[in-house]
Amino acid sequence: MAITATQIESSNSLEQFRQQFNNLQSDVTGLEGGTLSFSAITTTSQNTTTLNVREDGTITFEGATDDGFETTLTVVDPTADRTITFPDGTGTVALTSTTVDAATEATNVTVTANNSTNETIFLTFVDGATGTQGIETDTGLTYNPSTGLLTSAKLLVADDGTIGSASSTSAITISSAGIVTLVDDLLIKDGGTIGAASSTSAITIASTGIVTFVDDILIKDSGTIGSASSTSAITIGSDGVVAFIDDIKIKDGGTIGVASAVDAMTVSAAGIVTFKDDILIKDGGTIGVTSSTSAITISSGGIVTLVDDLLIKDGGTIGVASTAAAITIASDGDITTSADLTVGTLFKMPDVTSTKILVADGTSYQEVSVSGDVTIANTGAVTIAANAVEGSMLNTNAISGQTELASGIADTDELLISDAGTLKRVDASVFKTYIGAADDATALAIALG
Repeated sequence: MAITATQIESSNSLEQFRQQFNNLQSDVTGLEGGTLSFSAITTTSQNTTTLNVREDGTITFEGATDDGFETTLTVVDPTADRTITFPDGTGTVALTSTTVDAATEATNVTVTANNSTNETIFLTFVDGATGTQGIETDTGLTYNPSTGLLTSAKLLVADDGTIGSASSTSAITISSAGIVTLVDDLLIKDGGTIGAASSTSAITIASTGIVTFVDDILIKDSGTIGSASSTSAITIGSDGVVAFIDDIKIKDGGTIGVASAVDAMTVSAAGIVTFKDDILIKDGGTIGVTSSTSAITISSGGIVTLVDDLLIKDGGTIGVASTAAAITIASDGDITTSADLTVGTLFKMPDVTSTKILVADGTSYQEVSVSGDVTIANTGAVTIAANAVEGSMLNTNAISGQTELASGIADTDELLISDAGTLKRVDASVFKTYIGAADDATALAIALG
């Protein structure tokens, strides 16, 4: 029911005052019991600025038509003091179950900055680009305001799209072929790894910069490895030949090796290269430089062929594992060997004039020509000149030092005799005739003493 009491004027009778007083009592009882309804409450009194509704009380709105349908405003039993504040604006209050059409839906929301709370929040999104959409979340798409970590299962950018920062918006570019280009260095933590799903630590980079691969490095045939200023610094052919367009430099005393022999090759500060074991190239393989690609050739038989000079440092040595300094070459070209020198075929001197021989002069061997009473051929045959042998050249035992013939002198035995100063040979038979003892060898022997 509605409020029935009305205002009393000074001209009203006592009966009218009694009636309105009774009406007022009924109205108060109705307000207290929650059975009284009214269309408006108007007051300027400070004592009525707060309207308290008793337990389980409601406020009922009749609406524009006084009929059997009303709108009732009520609250859930509060567990603490609650305040609902209506904004300073004109509009329609929507219910949680109400679908708001495009003409009345909100286009702005009030947000609060959260830059430091260490918590996981879920980013919201919608299914469509326009129109009425339901807001959704994905447990795989999260963000932490404290760490700045954005987590997502995948991140896709357009072909040739970029990823960057405020100062370098295109720090990373991803082409349509999947090639990733960085505009500057790629830094990971000391001892960090780079890998794939099946090999998460395929590449490890130590704090010293040493890069370790757990397996092979493969690039396309004739592929190149380089830098911004020299994109093809290293080229690897389909046959495995590695070509460098310039020097290879490592730190002083640095090493090059493999997993089982990390210091297989050491390069000292002086440029000396030391190998722990053999160096193997293919049969007939070559070693060279850009201007002379086949400067050194090693045949299948181990023969090493140089297309030009072999130069080592002054006082440098050539040797083997057991005798590292087998050969030393001084700055003036002198060659010193630590053991025997064996020549396999020909030994050539600067002057190879036919028939000259090597003669020691106290400091070295010199090539000299044979002179005097003998000559020598280039075959090694020595010839004594005629009339060159004199008595003073003969040893005193020239005769006594020979094997003795004690008996059995034959007619054909020969003797040396001076014929008026000319040495001639003579048969024993001539002496037999000379002494008149023909066919008597015994007499000849007696005659000869």
